[in-house]
Formats: sequence, C-alpha cells, structure tokens
Amino acid sequence: MKPTWILALLILFAPAAAAGPASLFPAPDEFPEIRVESDRSFEDPAGLTAVENGRLISDVGFDAYAGRSWRAGGGTLSLEIIRVLDFRAAYSLLSLLRPGPVLAGPPGDARAGDGGTLLFAQGRTFVRLRGRDLPGDLQERVARSVSARIGPREDRVPALVSRLPEPGRDHATLQYFPGLAPLLTHSGGRMPDYVRPGIDMEIARARYALDGARGTLTLLDFPTPQIAEAYFEEFAPRAARDAGVRLYGRQAGPLVAFLEGEWTPASAAAILDQVRYSYSVRWLEDDKGSPGVLWGVPLPLLQTIVHALLFVMLLAAASLLAGALVAVCVFRHRQRRLKTGRVADDDAVFTRLRLR
Repeated sequence: MKPTWILALLILFAPAAAAGPASLFPAPDEFPEIRVESDRSFEDPAGLTAVENGRLISDVGFDAYAGRSWRAGGGTLSLEIIRVLDFRAAYSLLSLLRPGPVLAGPPGDARAGDGGTLLFAQGRTFVRLRGRDLPGDLQERVARSVSARIGPREDRVPALVSRLPEPGRDHATLQYFPGLAPLLTHSGGRMPDYVRPGIDMEIARARYALDGARGTLTLLDFPTPQIAEAYFEEFAPRAARDAGVRLYGRQAGPLVAFLEGEWTPASAAAILDQVRYSYSVRWLEDDKGSPGVLWGVPLPLLQTIVHALLFVMLLAAASLLAGALVAVCVFRHRQRRLKTGRVADDDAVFTRLRLR
C-alpha cells in the first residue's frame, strides 16, 4: 500500500511543484490593451548568461526564471519574474539593482522604481518591469496583478538591514548582500580592505552624513559572536592601517561595524553607538501575545509544573491502589490455604482413630 500512497501524493502535488514563475503572468484577457510578443522560461542557471545582471542573480541563489514582453499601442512592456533562494536574496537584488530608493510596497514587500523601470521583491520572488511609451498606469497595474498572484505580502526585511542606524542614514544608498559572492560581483572583484574572503557573513552598507561629516557604514553579520570577535580583533587594526582614511569599528554580538570617512570621534560614536545586538526569548506556546506571569513565573511554566505534579499524584495513587489490591489478593489466598490445610489435618486424624 505504501508505494500506492506515495504515487498518489506525487500525482496530487505534481502541478504545485511544477508551477514556476510563468504561472504568475497576468491572464491573457486581464489586460486587453496589450498583446504578447515573446516568452521564455528556464531553470538552468546557464540561461542567465543571456539575462541582464545574470551573474549577480546567480550569486544570490537562483532557482527559476520567466520573462515575457508585450506590445501596447506604440509602446512596449517587458516583465521578468525571478525566483531565488529566499526573501533575503530577493531583497538583495532589489537593493543592488534599484533605480531609486527602496520603498515599502505594494506592489511587493518592498519596491523601487523610476519613470520606466519598476522593481519589487515579494517573498523569494524578484520582479522587474521595464516599459516605454506606455498608456496611463499600465505598468503599475501589471505589477500589482503579479504581486497578487504571488500571494499575501509580508513586508519582510532582512534583520541586518533593520539594524542599520537611522541617524544620518541616506536610504537611497542602501546595499544588502546575503553573502560574499554577490559583493565580489557587484564591486567588480574588489572588496573593501576590512572584508576578508573565507568566512560566511551577511553584509549591509549605506552612506551617512552627520554633523558635517560623511562616509560609509558597513555592517557584517557573522554566524556566532565568537567568530565576530576573532574577526574584529584580527582585521580591524590592519584595516585601519591600510584603508587610507579614518576608520572606526565596533563589535556587538555577531555584528561587526566599520565606519569609514572623515569623521570626528564624537560624530562616529553617535552612529556606532546605535549598533546594538540583543537576544530575546519567545514562548511559542502563546501565539496571540506574551504569556502571563504569576508570582514572577510565566504562566506556561506554571502550567507545566502543575501538570507534572498532577501526573505524579495520579501515578502515586494508582501505585497505592495496585499495592492494596495485591495485598488483599495475597491475604485471601493465604487464608484459603490455611483453611484447606486444617480440614485436611482433621480428616487425617479422624481416619486414624476410626474403630472397627
């Protein structure tokens, strides 16, 4: 029966598994003012060689691609839907290929655009629309149609991006890299002096201006605080010596921050002091909010303790009851044996004394 059930499940979920980015295209009759000119889709990363920014798309974690172009009156509209590794990869492409500042969606979780190009990231899907001589808000309407087909918006932003300090930050200069490979590709093969290959890390960068000083803040996020501490102690002094500009650094948990530019110690401290890291504990038993507290102890923990005590008490009661039943059975069995023994002895004596 097991092979039959497995085959049935495969048949049931095969359409969902096979559905790629092409399934997100608008329906043929949804926008009657446009007509399809070309289509292409693939899952082989080799196909990215013919796609603009294909190397960068491959570096962040490519999964599947679908593209379509339309003719709209005297204008054209092209749509690229790229499925990548996760939402961090999609957000990275948005931050690195954006024609303007990254803004909150809709469409998508986050968006960026100018007059002719509209990009957005939603979940692990990156969408790029480019139009020329389009009527009205056609490009925006197509973008919202694709966003609705992807699913509900989540407004997710990589945690490292949210840790960039706000004072003095130029939001239009944000860059986020989920790893070293896209950083190397985007920087043309040259990384900053304080970024060393061979260690897994996330990187977020932005330009800052505060109190007349300007420069760039780079945040590095390492897998553990120990790796971050070792990296900071080894490379920070060397980077400060080799950078050629004034460089300030700070380590907080798994985060390492480098601030380069012409900064005074006071203005640098105003930015770097905002780089903090704290751990938090969430009780998963309560999905609706924080757990209640009684006598200084969270209610879920108290419930666990009470349930454990009740179980022990029930187990003890069951043990006592079982012991009492065994004792009664043993007592009755011994009484029965004693009674049977007396009757047998009496019969034996009477038989021996019988006279003829």
